[in-house]
Amino acid sequence: MHENMKIKHNIIAIRRDVKYSLDAEQKDKDILTATIRHLGNDIKMIDESLFTLQDHADIYLSMGRLPQTLELLRIKAAEGALVINTPDSVGACSRKQITKLMRENDIAMPPVKGAFGYWLKRGDSLAQADSDVVFCENEEELALNKAEWQKRGIMSFVESAHVPGDLIKFYGVSDHFFRWYRMHDVDQGYDFDIKALQREAVRLAKIIGIDVFGGDCIVCQDGHFYLIDFNDWPSFARCKEEAAEAIAQLVKKNEYI
Repeated sequence: MHENMKIKHNIIAIRRDVKYSLDAEQKDKDILTATIRHLGNDIKMIDESLFTLQDHADIYLSMGRLPQTLELLRIKAAEGALVINTPDSVGACSRKQITKLMRENDIAMPPVKGAFGYWLKRGDSLAQADSDVVFCENEEELALNKAEWQKRGIMSFVESAHVPGDLIKFYGVSDHFFRWYRMHDVDQGYDFDIKALQREAVRLAKIIGIDVFGGDCIVCQDGHFYLIDFNDWPSFARCKEEAAEAIAQLVKKNEYI
């Protein structure tokens, strides 16, 4: 794709609000900036808190998660604009909803019960602070943390068994771009079927209708993997330029260029 190609339609890039970035504000900006560069046009970038109905475009490249952002984008989509990612797909990535969809569709994910401890995660939104994700050594500690959260007014949460293994981070754009990386800087880890992981991640993306996504999974010693997180539009920090080009190609595929 040529970086100086012409865009036939107006595009606005919407940057995620700082409270959802978890100290990755610059990385979020970087992936949008790189995508704009690959589209080869002077595209407006705005913070989602400043986005209004007066911001007119034919295409919205949105990392937004605020409820008001998603509602405005629903209006724009109803008027005929292309929105990547769609508001409904972003809403489906809330932990409570994505966990429900994964279980209903038999996506590879950790069991509810296990022998190695538990994870308790806030379910009404993606994590906004480290304290929104807590490891519990046993069921008693899990129950105590749930009770403490309820006292704090956190009534929506998800829980799952801890699964020992290698932590893998993956990134995807539609069904034509997929990258994965081992975390914790290990050169070698447990072998697993990379194509199977891609198929499972893309299957989940198609279930919720999302185009730009990422997540984490655990690979066990026997090669089985379990998805433990699935997110809308990550920062693609380790493959920014490749991902930016893939997102630009996705726009082109929709014949908006």
